[in-house]
Amino acid sequence: MAFAGAEGYALLAKDVVDLEEKSDVLEILLQFMSRQKAPTIILLDFAVLNRLAEAVAKYEVFSAMEASESAMRYFHSQRADQKSDIPSWARHSHPFEVLEYAVKHKKVDIMDDAATSSVGCRPDEARMHLSLGTFATWVQILLQFFLHSQFNLLTFSL
Repeated sequence: MAFAGAEGYALLAKDVVDLEEKSDVLEILLQFMSRQKAPTIILLDFAVLNRLAEAVAKYEVFSAMEASESAMRYFHSQRADQKSDIPSWARHSHPFEVLEYAVKHKKVDIMDDAATSSVGCRPDEARMHLSLGTFATWVQILLQFFLHSQFNLLTFSL
């Protein structure tokens, strides 16, 4: 048995449930739910981490919430230190994906950081990654940034 104490339960065909999450995400999610040390997720590929964070929120796996939120926050910021132990693919920013996650799950601190880090990005790039509602909010944030900063609107590439 995968879980301590589960020996007394028989698996019945009617207990099988189809889940939409991929096996790589479910395997990590179940590790958070079992009686073992929590897995390290900060070095996961961003695509897997994003799906994991969604599953953690969907199934309310409280033991994984802080780790997944921290990892999402980690990914949105650029890494200038090229000599670190962080793999090169983890140094890239994913501001729009993180912003979409933060808006969907009402993570205001992550939302603010991801929106701020995406200010210099192109609107067509934002639209490609954001839902329509989040994109409209992003445009409002962008306009507020331009109105309240010394940033020259004419230098912003549309």
